[in-house]
Amino acid sequence: MAGRARAPVRPPGAPVAAVVDPVEAVAEPVVEPVAEPAAVPAQPDDAAPPADVPPEVAEVAEVAEPAAVEPAPPAAEPAPEPVPPPPPPDWRIDYGASFIEFTAEQAGAPFTGRWTDWSADMRFEPDALADSGFDVVIRVAGVETQDDDRDATLQDAEFFHGSQFPEARFETGAIRSDGAGYASESTLTIKGTGHAVTFRFEVEENGTSRVLTGTARLDRLALGVGTGEWTDTEWVGQYVDVNVRVEADVAAD
Repeated sequence: MAGRARAPVRPPGAPVAAVVDPVEAVAEPVVEPVAEPAAVPAQPDDAAPPADVPPEVAEVAEVAEPAAVEPAPPAAEPAPEPVPPPPPPDWRIDYGASFIEFTAEQAGAPFTGRWTDWSADMRFEPDALADSGFDVVIRVAGVETQDDDRDATLQDAEFFHGSQFPEARFETGAIRSDGAGYASESTLTIKGTGHAVTFRFEVEENGTSRVLTGTARLDRLALGVGTGEWTDTEWVGQYVDVNVRVEADVAAD
């Protein structure tokens, strides 16, 4: 009759073998415990750098506060352009109250002469010297020295040679301040030849009226006036002093 299988019989004297349940023989897997990571201590915000970091590196590592930026000052406005002075006004000359005189010597005695026939283009303004100037034309036949013979001699070729050169001309160069007045290195043209002369003058202003007084010393031998036998300075003096007075009026501003 079929029935439960019988366990094998251990022979006498044999060691007892452990009986293992086949179900229990399957071992459960062993799970190793996982170690918790070590806690990192928190560092304060102002913690000092590690001791092995050089100080200069630590300084660079620090983030500096940005410096305050001052606002730029406003740009300066450009200076205004200087206003040039007005051009010098033309002078309206009162010829009746004006004169050109000269003083010379004959045989050691001084005498005074005057040019009676002349005209001038004159402009002058103390604040515009660069644009100021005088241009004077003298008709040499209009000379008076209170001696008719002498007046006639001055028309000869040895003096002014009036028949060939009826006019002498005086033109100022650059005018400059000179002490209390003014001066100009000017050109005096006699018998067609220009000669450098220095003219010094002063100008008085009163409203629209102008009064110029000026002087110049001339070397007549250098000017070619009194040639030939007249070069003897014992008979005719070498130097001639010229005195000028011009009264004029200018237009009101």
